[in-house]
Amino acid sequence: MIAIRPPSTIQSRLLRLVARPAAIVAIAALATGCGAKTGTETKPSSASLIVTPAAQTKAVVLPRIFPGRPLGSLSLRQSELVRSSARVLLSSADGSLSLIAGRSRSNALCAGAGSPLSGETAARCLSDGERPPLIGFVSVTGPPRTNAAVLNMSVVGLADPATTRVVVVLQDLSRKSVKLRRLPGLPWRAFSAGPYENTAPDPSSFEGLPSSLIALDRNGRQLSEIDLGFTYPVCETDLCPHRKTKTGNWVTVRDPIASQQSEQISPTREQLAKHLVLSNAAVKQIVSGRQFSLSSITAWSKCDGGLIGVSVPILLTHPVSIEGELPYTEYQDGIGHAYLEGRAYYRIENVHEIDVGVDLNRKLVVSVDPMSMFDLSSGSEPVVKEMRPVGKAHPAGGPDTADCGSNGD
Repeated sequence: MIAIRPPSTIQSRLLRLVARPAAIVAIAALATGCGAKTGTETKPSSASLIVTPAAQTKAVVLPRIFPGRPLGSLSLRQSELVRSSARVLLSSADGSLSLIAGRSRSNALCAGAGSPLSGETAARCLSDGERPPLIGFVSVTGPPRTNAAVLNMSVVGLADPATTRVVVVLQDLSRKSVKLRRLPGLPWRAFSAGPYENTAPDPSSFEGLPSSLIALDRNGRQLSEIDLGFTYPVCETDLCPHRKTKTGNWVTVRDPIASQQSEQISPTREQLAKHLVLSNAAVKQIVSGRQFSLSSITAWSKCDGGLIGVSVPILLTHPVSIEGELPYTEYQDGIGHAYLEGRAYYRIENVHEIDVGVDLNRKLVVSVDPMSMFDLSSGSEPVVKEMRPVGKAHPAGGPDTADCGSNGD
């Protein structure tokens, strides 16, 4: 996925609400000061960002030795993983997919999956403080001589200790609860689901397959949802040489989060971006001591095609209220630079997600956007009490044609 325009912009917040006139009027009034508090009261600065409620989430301690059996012939391509720590926790019913867990060099959880049938693997190590309610991996099995058809899919994963129920949502919107298994010494519970057969008459179409995974707490509240749609194979036969098994079928293993990311985002760039994000003072004030996870990273490009950086979504398991100044970026035609950067004052409630814009060329976080879910269904939206620029934005990001508007982007 490539975002030509900057990952965070006050102007775009108004444009994204074009179908909702009442909301536009309300936000415009807040941005211009109408309806806001008047007088000479002091607003919180970036150094005194107020985030409520108070943080209460405790870290989950890794076991000294992970349960399960050795990896055997499976080899995870994850540079941060301490291979000697990794173990196979369980396998899917058809044997096409094995769930793997271990520790990273920084002593964080690494989760992965591999197919004993094809040897394909996928893995992800969590960042510092990251604690997703749910981690999932998918195997897709297809017939010989075509890589665009699917026979079935299996799912394996780990559920956080606070997650009490995991549901697989199928394409017909039916829901299937999966059994969560406790393993000795492991705080997370493991699960396996499937295989789910493709019921479409033509296997190049998809029916009856998993479309998402949902994590629920003890009260039935949804904690997170993972979109599995990006794990479906969409490619020409000669461009997707999936590994074949002894049966002639091919099996590929995919991480639903990584499957959504652009090829422009190399592992080195991804690691740098995550480090910059979680080292940023404002981001640390928002996420420290709170349960959060990092979602799929999106590339951020100039109008002339050059890479500026990335947008890193941070999903908050429990919503927060934020008051104070945060950095933002916005695009403007004809300025001769990649973007404008400035600061904005926010007083906003019910924040479930923040999008963090990282200029990789400058190695700098340039935007922290608490309104990234403003275009979603009612109930999940942030409630904006006040939002206004502080001072004047200035050109940044290096030279650019700055003609995205004229070329239709």
